[in-house]
Amino acid sequence: MNPWDREGRRHLALETGFDGRVPAASDAALVGYIASGGAFTSVAATSAFNFQQGSMLHWIEAGHGEEILFNTWSEGRAVSCAVDPATGRRRMLQRAVAGICPGRPLAVGLDYARMYHCRPVVGYANTASGPLEERPRKDGLYLTDLRSGESRLRISIAAVLRSNPRGPDQGLAWLNHPVFSPDGRRLLFICRVKTASERLDSLWCIGTDAGELRCLIGYGQRVSHFNWLDDQKFIVSSEAKGAMGFKLGDAKTGELVPFCSGLFPSDGHCAVSPDGRFIAGDTYHSQRKDRRAFLFLYDLVRGKLRILGSFHANTAYAGDVRCDLHPRWSPDGQTLTFDSVHEGSRQIYRFMDKL
Repeated sequence: MNPWDREGRRHLALETGFDGRVPAASDAALVGYIASGGAFTSVAATSAFNFQQGSMLHWIEAGHGEEILFNTWSEGRAVSCAVDPATGRRRMLQRAVAGICPGRPLAVGLDYARMYHCRPVVGYANTASGPLEERPRKDGLYLTDLRSGESRLRISIAAVLRSNPRGPDQGLAWLNHPVFSPDGRRLLFICRVKTASERLDSLWCIGTDAGELRCLIGYGQRVSHFNWLDDQKFIVSSEAKGAMGFKLGDAKTGELVPFCSGLFPSDGHCAVSPDGRFIAGDTYHSQRKDRRAFLFLYDLVRGKLRILGSFHANTAYAGDVRCDLHPRWSPDGQTLTFDSVHEGSRQIYRFMDKL
């Protein structure tokens, strides 16, 4: 996600009065931006947030001027709201959003109310009760027109599971982490199923408007983080094709081969620079006894990896309240921002040296 406005002067952020516990349904965060001088300006509040993915903040321009888009609640349902930071004007969209389509006023979203009861760390706390439908036909990936706010179901959870007869025949299922390809024509996403004894992962690709649903990594092989390298190629950390590590995939052919073996960590977040030349990545605090996470930059042309820094997290920030670095590029590709708790609380930092 791009947290910067079109002029590169304002960086989106949430502000809370706590950061050492999982948010409850009664908690709220301020939605706003950090200006170049470091001051935070609030434009709204929301209780639809978590510490891993925030409230899915985006800057959008969809015929209503420059707006801040964030997830919120409406009559117990997770939706999204667009607010003009200059005037305070707000408009509601029918569904919560996850990612924005490059070059089109279109968003993809999920039901984060359901997600909370499937995997709380990436859902929004709510008090809904009763058993969840294991594989619903009316829930899945939603596409939302950012101009009108109207949404439609692109594919249901039931349809994804039905398309692979070799998948689990029972268990609570959900979709997660949908990401548009750079040209906006495809979506990568994860389908997870929690059975009585294990959690099964799988990676999928589907056309944004039409096209074949394709299973790229089948159930039973762990799938974690991924991102597009171009309109067809992607990288993913997975157990597919060997031990856990990053693999290079082709969304069109389904081919999957090892990527940067021995150089990249086995798992972590990966952000591709706007020009496609660099990958900014991170490691986990839990992977080292000294609880230091590393921020790195990999040059795809030269094949060289550069360590940008390491950042400590004390044991209070672990599990569902961990603070991953989550590197994010500026639109001009000149700088990165990241999250860290190395100074004792959850904050946003900017990498100031030349990349």
